[in-house]
Amino acid sequence: MFERVNLYVVRDHFWIVMYKVVVAGLGNVGQPVAEYLLERGHKVYGYDVRSLNLPYATTNWDSIPHSEIDVYIIAVWTGLDEGGNPDMSAVEDVVSKIARSNPAALISIESTITPGTSRRLHKLYKVPIAHCPHRYWSVDPIHYGVRQLRVLGAVNRDTLI
Repeated sequence: MFERVNLYVVRDHFWIVMYKVVVAGLGNVGQPVAEYLLERGHKVYGYDVRSLNLPYATTNWDSIPHSEIDVYIIAVWTGLDEGGNPDMSAVEDVVSKIARSNPAALISIESTITPGTSRRLHKLYKVPIAHCPHRYWSVDPIHYGVRQLRVLGAVNRDTLI
């Protein structure tokens, strides 16, 4: 059986790039992202606080081989707390776990976050953070959640490259 891989060709040279990725948060956004990456040959580990019947999912953060992970994608819920204020606690919880487990890996936050959150978490935990928010539509999660053009920002040039 052949594995599907990404093949990049630049000026008659080619590179096969397969990443090991953790998708944290396997809800409306995270699950389609994880499945999209799996379909393209990447090794995907899913993490969620809820027990899910998905072959790549776990509720046990420590069962993930963090030393092998290239990229963490955070797609956790961010809503309002009881006082009506934006609740970034789930994002911060995952970033703190990544900082302890694999601080050199790239972190892409795909959850909706308040302005300044990426920079604050980068300064606090000393990890490379990019933000690439989703514009999700549940009727067509692949075209309006995974395959659409999006804006990417990062805390510094090195993280963006």
